[in-house]
Amino acid sequence: MIHGFRKLRSGYRNVAGNDLGIVEALRNELKFFGRCALFSVIFASAVFNGRADVVVSEFMADNGETLADEDGDYSDWIEIFNNGSATVSLGGWFLTDTTEDLALWEFPELDLQPGQYLVVFASGKDRRDPAGELHTNFRMNAGGEYLALARPDGQSIAWDVEYPEQREDVSFGLAQEIETISYLEA
Repeated sequence: MIHGFRKLRSGYRNVAGNDLGIVEALRNELKFFGRCALFSVIFASAVFNGRADVVVSEFMADNGETLADEDGDYSDWIEIFNNGSATVSLGGWFLTDTTEDLALWEFPELDLQPGQYLVVFASGKDRRDPAGELHTNFRMNAGGEYLALARPDGQSIAWDVEYPEQREDVSFGLAQEIETISYLEA
């Protein structure tokens, strides 16, 4: 996770979204991310504590222009990752944004290979065709809410988090690689 800058396929993008100088832009971003530092630690520990081989590795609850779906909409998204050594059938697993209904949106029959990622759009479009893009029947709340991945019994939680207010086009997730970017020479 790169605070203040989002790594995209084509490089890095300043998520400050303004014409301020680089120092002022970073200062503004750090004010926001300072409030989220504890969340980042909690998020990372929730994934690395060995609770599940299938986890939510990243999500974006305020997608303004980062990743478009097949309709050209910038729906929020959730990335699922199999960090185990065996293939997992996602058929019967669930995603939810409420503790009241852990079986809110059910995955179709779909295998997730070891080390494989899967993006599910949280658009409210409710699409479950494994040959196409997957879309939940709920949308994420950029103001913060609950998010969980539940096992096929619909009762046990494989992964969950209560996330704080989100920033447009800034995702939260696990750092898979660490990359240092220098902007000012010492």
